[in-house]
Amino acid sequence: MILTLSGASGVGKSTAILSLLNRSRRYRRLSSYTTRASRSDDRPGEIIHVANSVFDELSHSGKFIWEVSVFGSRYGSLRSELEAALTEKETIVLCDVASSAIEHLTLLTANTTMLNRSLRKIYLSAPGQFELERRLRQRGVAEDQIALRMSKMKEIETRELISGKYDVIVSSSLKADEVADIVHSISGAEKF
Repeated sequence: MILTLSGASGVGKSTAILSLLNRSRRYRRLSSYTTRASRSDDRPGEIIHVANSVFDELSHSGKFIWEVSVFGSRYGSLRSELEAALTEKETIVLCDVASSAIEHLTLLTANTTMLNRSLRKIYLSAPGQFELERRLRQRGVAEDQIALRMSKMKEIETRELISGKYDVIVSSSLKADEVADIVHSISGAEKF
């Protein structure tokens, strides 16, 4: 199974993934490659920081299963890493995926034998402007970036919530463990 978590920066995707990794050995995190600067809250294995030239090389050689540009930084995950994780029986792959990559990933998994496994797409909705701003400041995001993200967040969130491309929408105003409980129940990890 591939389980994607999408939502605005700061909604708690990484926190939910960390909680899930601590719950079951069946979960595997799919790393994201990015050109953005590292942050103090980056966790080992979660983000791999690369130069634009390295990202270009990986992109042009078809190594990414998905890639996007968000607020001036590029993100993507390696196809080979996902395929390797899916060779392990009963593994649930956790992907922090930009919402703009969901449709591509949906089509790819439906049309690729190796990846033709159950895909569950979860959207974490923003907890509200003040809480989201607080979380971004806590991360050390610059004020101009916070203003930019907040100005676009409502439009993006509205579009994503009505898009119909997600299996489940979860409010990130819930506590982190409550979000992880919902995602864990969707994954069916407790059934094995």
